[in-house]
Amino acid sequence: MGKKMKQKRKQWSPKEMQLLMKYRAEGLNSVEIAKCMGRSQKAVQHKISEMRTPKPVPETVFPTEENSKPFSLDRSKVKKYAIWGGAILALGAALLAERLL
Repeated sequence: MGKKMKQKRKQWSPKEMQLLMKYRAEGLNSVEIAKCMGRSQKAVQHKISEMRTPKPVPETVFPTEENSKPFSLDRSKVKKYAIWGGAILALGAALLAERLL
């Protein structure tokens, strides 16, 4: 007996996701969507289910005492940022003055 070849999963592109949502909004079922998109019915059902299920927010998004670090800059970085900030401000003022004149 031959071994079953495991198929590589095809990633869903943003365009395909939009198309899937459009077909769902039009009332097509998973079989019809699968035929239109060239995907298996199971893949379409899985993606619809995945879209319905909210993804958990990682704990690292919200700082806590354990995962937060104190913010600090050394003097060389502060000086560099101040110079760049001044240059950008001067450039913006020059462009504005040129436009107004």
